[in-house]
This record gives sequence, structure tokens and C-alpha cells, in this order.
Amino acid sequence: MVRFPLGNLVVGLNSTVFLDQKFYKEEDAKVSILDHGYLYGNGCWTTMMTSGDRIFFIDDHMDRLLESANIIGLDIPWTKNQIKDWTLQTYDKNKHLSGRSRIRVGLYKGVGSSIVVGATDCEPSINIIVSPYPVTEEENAVEKGLYTITVPADRPYAKSKNCNYLPSYVAVTKAKQQGKDDAIFINYNGDVTESTTGNLFYIKDDIIYTAEYDILYGITRKVILDYRKDIVETMYKLETLLEADEVFISGTTKLIIPVVQINDTIIGDGKPGKQTMQLRKEISDWINLT
Repeated sequence: MVRFPLGNLVVGLNSTVFLDQKFYKEEDAKVSILDHGYLYGNGCWTTMMTSGDRIFFIDDHMDRLLESANIIGLDIPWTKNQIKDWTLQTYDKNKHLSGRSRIRVGLYKGVGSSIVVGATDCEPSINIIVSPYPVTEEENAVEKGLYTITVPADRPYAKSKNCNYLPSYVAVTKAKQQGKDDAIFINYNGDVTESTTGNLFYIKDDIIYTAEYDILYGITRKVILDYRKDIVETMYKLETLLEADEVFISGTTKLIIPVVQINDTIIGDGKPGKQTMQLRKEISDWINLT
């Protein structure tokens, strides 16, 4: 069977997806063009990873997903336990996929009697997708470190992991066009906030810092803060970041990835930082990542 790459999915892997309380083969699942999630980005989502038949921090992801929906005023008729159970069922139906997996759960406004913004009679939609986890991509990034640029941008409703991801798309596209790996956001106030798909940390004189607000509070960020109680949450400017000894990005599909260059500035000695790599190992051991 011919395989065509579609983002993180690959047609031909015979995966099963969950859509509006039914299971479908990936190629058979269809959503309406009238869904307000498609029309206006009215929706939210979360991505989890698996290892050894475990879905890491599933309850934290469910809580954050429902919080994201609440922040953007998306009324969801399902309980946390319902969504969690559907997630587990979908994962179980995709156990034939080799290696670790990533699971994306999305909630959307759905279709209503009108396509105008603000329609109130839409029927919410949910989908759950299981796909191969990008292990090689992560390993390569850890080995060489990330080369990044900075981009002035603010994500809409930053505390909600919503479907308005244009700032991230535009920023990472600019980075790729310049031969870089990722981009770092500078907000309207001139503060450094986060990367396009992860939280940002820097180390200076053995102290770890991360942005305090105007960010998505990532699940991996929470794990790191729980593990290292001495991390300082504060807002800071680009000049401070460029003087850091080490910089790294955290996220579900990253865990911890070192940053070795920001714009034209080399961070440290231009190699993945020792403290960053040690923290990555400690976190991996702490959560029993295999």
C-alpha cells in the first residue's frame, strides 16, 4: 500500500480514529466543512505520548483540555471520565502501531444552523487520533540542539491550547525559511514567553528561570516545576535570555530539548548544555520514561 505523509499521520498504517462517539478507519473519518472549528478555529486540543503501554499524565491532559475549552467559552457536554475512557479505547484499538505513540484529542464547536460567528446552537464535536511518536526527530534534536529565531507574537488566549495556531505556524515557517529549527515568541510587552509549541527555560549561574504568565502552562513544564522546586518563574527580556548559560524547550513531544542558538547569538559553547542534559535524564528517570 502506498503511504502518503499527512502531517504526523501516515495513510496506510491502518489506524483507527474516534469521531463523535464512533470509531472509523483513518481514511474514512470525515468532518463537515460547516464545523465552526474548521470555519473559525473554535476548538481546543491536547497531545499525549505513550511508552510501555502507558499514556503519560492523562489526567493532567484531560484537566487542561477542559480548562482550555472553558477559557474560550466552548461548551462541552462530555465529562472528563467520558473523554478519558474514549481516549483509552482509541489507544487500545491502535496497539498494532509499532513503538511509542502520540494521542491527540480535539474538541470543536461543531455544526449549527448558521455559519455566522457566535452561532449558539452548534453541536460539539470530538475526535481522537493516535499516530507514531516522532522518536527519531526528538533524538536528533537532543543531539544537535535547536537553532532558533525570535518573532514578535502573542498567541490568542495563551492559557488555552486552542485551535488558533497561526502565530505558531507563521513563526516556525519563518524559522524554517531561515534554515532554523524553531522560533521564540516576544510578546507585546517585550517579554520572552515561549516557543511555537513548547515552554522555554534558561539557566544562569546554576539557577533555572521560566516565564511566569502569558504562556500555555504545559504539562511537561508542570512536571519540571514539580521536580525542581527551586525554579524561578518571572518575566524577562530578550537581552537576559541571550546572556544565559543554557536554554531549553520543554513539551510533550520534546520532553526537554536544548537550544544552542537564538538569532545570531550562540548559547554557551554552542552545544547542548550539561545541566540541560542532566535535567533531561533526571526527568526521564523520574517519570520512568522507557
